[in-house]
Amino acid sequence: MISVVIGINKVDRFTYAAIDSIICQTLKEIELVIVANGAEYESVASELESKYQTFSNVMIYKTPIGQLAYALNKGIELARFDLIARMDSDDISHPDRLSQQLKFMIEKNLDLVGCDINLIDEKDKLIGKRCYPKGNEINKLLPFRNPFAHNTI
Repeated sequence: MISVVIGINKVDRFTYAAIDSIICQTLKEIELVIVANGAEYESVASELESKYQTFSNVMIYKTPIGQLAYALNKGIELARFDLIARMDSDDISHPDRLSQQLKFMIEKNLDLVGCDINLIDEKDKLIGKRCYPKGNEINKLLPFRNPFAHNTI
């Protein structure tokens, strides 16, 4: 139902938490498309493959091209589902993120949804929240700037 696309150019302390937060979503009809990219793409892909090789809904692809936009477009190209969700490799999604976003999209007949972001420090302590426009405010801002956090779409 939903393909989640992540570009990863290095494995850091948030990478596994980010991936696991998608694997553990309450919505189970998902696939996770990971594109290991950049100078370290071989070692990144190898490390991720060793940890996630038993997960049938996790696909890992690799490219030496280091641009995030390229990795994300490649992930979208390889995705099996029509609905695409974005995720960054240093973000952690709430367990019901995808089910809530899908429900909201269907109820409101929307083509795209995003959400606010909780900010944490290096010790995983909540240090703030970044709020994004909602409802008609989106329509007002859209001609002038992107009113969404791309990693929550």
